[in-house]
Amino acid sequence: MMASAQVVLGLMPTLLASISPSAHETAMLFVFGDQQLLSFLLMVASPASAVDASGNLYQYVQDLKGSHEWLSADPSSLLLHRNLAIVVLEFLLAAVAAGNVLVLVYEICMRVVFSFAQQLQWMPGLWVAVGVATHLFMTVALRTRVHIRDCRTSNVSLSTRILRWMRAQFTASDGSSETTEVQLRDRTVANVLISWLTGLLAAANTLLGILQFSSLLFISPNDALFIVVRFVASAVVCRILVKYELWLVRQQVKVGGGEQAKGDASMG
Repeated sequence: MMASAQVVLGLMPTLLASISPSAHETAMLFVFGDQQLLSFLLMVASPASAVDASGNLYQYVQDLKGSHEWLSADPSSLLLHRNLAIVVLEFLLAAVAAGNVLVLVYEICMRVVFSFAQQLQWMPGLWVAVGVATHLFMTVALRTRVHIRDCRTSNVSLSTRILRWMRAQFTASDGSSETTEVQLRDRTVANVLISWLTGLLAAANTLLGILQFSSLLFISPNDALFIVVRFVASAVVCRILVKYELWLVRQQVKVGGGEQAKGDASMG
């Protein structure tokens, strides 16, 4: 029974990576959206994520040009995103998902034993930390690759920008007009190195998760399935929220690309 539980838990990191929002999606939401606090909660709730190791961000940015993915309805026909209750519900779901992951990881640290390192009870916490670092490094890679011109903050003071940012964290977007212009920059050595480091972190996160979860001792198959279900539940909630938020972001972002960006896409 314990061997069966180890097989189920060993497959869990790979399963989560296929269900959770990718690091590219959370990075686009963090960089192009107005709700960075929500984005960070989603990163914590998605410790396992898929990453394109090639470092080619051109296609991911180009996907913002249209709303053909997931939802194709006209934003003017859907008034849900104008309701403050939807924003509160999103924060509540993201906080519950992140709290579920953190509490579950804490319970694993306190109650189980790893066959390869009995004294290292903090290993699940390291797995979550590496996963969050993967999302954050991808955010840095994306931010250094694009130039953003926000028409709402182009000619205002720093204090006004900070106040608008704080208010935007808890304000629903109306999606009425495109106010943010995004232009791809040329690739730099630093950008390529950050992208490669992100891919290495994602691989290390998956390997670390498989290693530690497949080595849990004194755990039954029922408990193993319960752990998987809780992690998957957080991943599904995060994926729904990220897809919905990116759909809103597409209504406000205007993407432009030059010949250099197209050349990068063909080489990638």
